[in-house]
Amino acid sequence: MRIIGVAGTAKNTGKTTTISALLEGFSYLNNNVVGLTSIGYDGEEIDNVTGLLKPRLFLKRGSVVATAAACLRAGSAELEILETTDIMTPLGRISIAAVKSDGLAVVAGPNKSRELRRVLDRMTEKAGCDIILVDGALNRIAPMIETEGIILATGAARNPDVIELAEETGQICSIFKLPEAGKIYKQILGGFKTISVVNRDGTVEAIRYPALIHEDIIGALKAVLTEKACAIFIPAAVSQPVLNRLVDIFKNRLKGLTILLSDPIKLIIGGYPGDVMNTTKRIESFGGRIEVLKEVPVVAVTINPFYPRYRFETGVYEPGYVDEKFLREEIKKAVSLPVVNVLKDGPAELLKVLGFHKKG
Repeated sequence: MRIIGVAGTAKNTGKTTTISALLEGFSYLNNNVVGLTSIGYDGEEIDNVTGLLKPRLFLKRGSVVATAAACLRAGSAELEILETTDIMTPLGRISIAAVKSDGLAVVAGPNKSRELRRVLDRMTEKAGCDIILVDGALNRIAPMIETEGIILATGAARNPDVIELAEETGQICSIFKLPEAGKIYKQILGGFKTISVVNRDGTVEAIRYPALIHEDIIGALKAVLTEKACAIFIPAAVSQPVLNRLVDIFKNRLKGLTILLSDPIKLIIGGYPGDVMNTTKRIESFGGRIEVLKEVPVVAVTINPFYPRYRFETGVYEPGYVDEKFLREEIKKAVSLPVVNVLKDGPAELLKVLGFHKKG
């Protein structure tokens, strides 16, 4: 695995700490150029909501970063620009830069999938990156489709109720584990960019909408969904409430029908994880299936017992913690994946999961 996304479920769940641990771990590997970019903004010193200190991104000499113009000199690392792209962000054009001396960095990268793809390609081709980390978050996860796998960073800052947090984490990971469709569907649907119905004879009927985001689209779908249908393909975003409404309307026609999505991220962004899972279970209960054309696996979950606790009597935030052992145990029960606290365990377990091993 060479392009790895790290997605935080909320602010302060340990995403930056996870990335820092990976950067440290990769520095022990032989002859690997490590790159870093972001689909948001990361590396600031103070949390602008809580006022608490945040972990910083430390880059070593020889690594590569893709970041916006305003961030190039915002840290202490000395950067040498290798290429300035035409990709614009609110903080200026994205540049790809080599790290010439160790130091802190602020990273703000592209926030669209096609732009991230271009940056990743240039980091590989122009800068020679062997491994690239993509900093992201659950609320801006759509571009993570360009990664080969995701490390999910969660913790008490998402929800200090550990039981509820573990249940939600399990739901998120289950959505990411939706089964991949067979090759025949990939071949048939390769050129289709709007919602389409695949018939058993291999013909395809398309409507003009790419995303399932309002109920009017269901009406358009009715016109092409016949008894011959074996699959419905939704290439763009999927609203969970609208998908649930589709199940209500077509529940007697779901038996043997496959609902196909481009990737699981299209469903992740469509609603609360618990609601999404309930809808997928409803589809299955009526004899239908939900599959994806491209898998984006979650390969590990990192946990952080910290959360910013608000003190009403003083009007300020202070560090709070849930029981780390209990948090680890409950998350392990909820997911069939490695669960790592990088502050306690170090980066070795994550490197092993990703197929890398420290030298010596």
